Amino acid sequence: MQATVERETALRILRDEEHASVKNLIETLTEAEMTRPNTVQYGLYPGQEYAFKDLLAHMSAYEVWALDAYDA
Repeated sequence: MQATVERETALRILRDEEHASVKNLIETLTEAEMTRPNTVQYGLYPGQEYAFKDLLAHMSAYEVWALDAYDA
């Protein structure tokens, strides 16, 4: 069985809970920690050296895609 929630509920959870969690994490990091290469140890590509800021960019892009798909 597929779990479903109303659009407004999903957006509220994303805005109020998920964004707050990520924001709290970001606020604890220094600029050096945000940009240090190879902080994401396991990725899709051999030899990648993603920093936290790179992961954050991917998360933002996937969120936009997910919201677009939800609206479709």
